[in-house]
Amino acid sequence: MSSVDSHAEKNVIRVQLAHNVVLKGMTAAQMVELEPHLVVVDCQKGEALLNQSSISSSTACSSAW
Repeated sequence: MSSVDSHAEKNVIRVQLAHNVVLKGMTAAQMVELEPHLVVVDCQKGEALLNQSSISSSTACSSAW
């Protein structure tokens, strides 16, 4: 897991975030505030994209777009 800023594909990730239907309406300042709270997880093809447990913690996995 890594932050968006330290990820090798950070520019691609930022463009994809900007096109997200939920995040599209955010200002640049709001995105700057949100980004440190995001974690990038690189997964292999076929891995589960979301694992949920009964203790209300979850791990999301984003595959290479």
